[in-house]
Amino acid sequence: MYGQTKVIVLIVIVLALMLVAIGRNSIMKWAVRTVAKNFMGIELEMDSARLGIMNTDVKLSDVVVMSPKGFEDKQMMKASSIYVNYEFMPLIFKKVHLTDLRLDISEIVVIKDPEGKMNTDAVKKIAKRGVAQEGGKGKPGGHPPAGQGKMKDVPLEIDRVTISLGKVIFKDYSSGGRP
Repeated sequence: MYGQTKVIVLIVIVLALMLVAIGRNSIMKWAVRTVAKNFMGIELEMDSARLGIMNTDVKLSDVVVMSPKGFEDKQMMKASSIYVNYEFMPLIFKKVHLTDLRLDISEIVVIKDPEGKMNTDAVKKIAKRGVAQEGGKGKPGGHPPAGQGKMKDVPLEIDRVTISLGKVIFKDYSSGGRP
């Protein structure tokens, strides 16, 4: 009886590992979209996500970062591929160490709305990772804005960044009418 239980447990473990191995790319695609939305406040779409099995790399294909709500153009950035190689051990200690980050960006659309706000302001907030914004004023000890999560608490180290940029389009609606 004890031997049969061990065999059943082993079969369940093997099946679970097979499901994770087969579905890892779908899981990675979901995870990237969820992290981007919940922790960074950015909506994004992608064609595919590939997570390496024997190595620590992630490749995203045909990524589209959406402009925040209220902007004329819906797409802020298009990247044909994003490649990340990371170290696994720092993740255990809530640190992110990227050894290689490659961005193949085909297009960035920068929009200035009639009130003078830019669609790239959301990215600036992520880059700052500092004092929470409340009512437009920095307030130490405040809560992070919606969509900012606890990303400011996660140390980030990047060894090498390679950026390939196709074109940048700037549209200024602040003077009224069409840009």
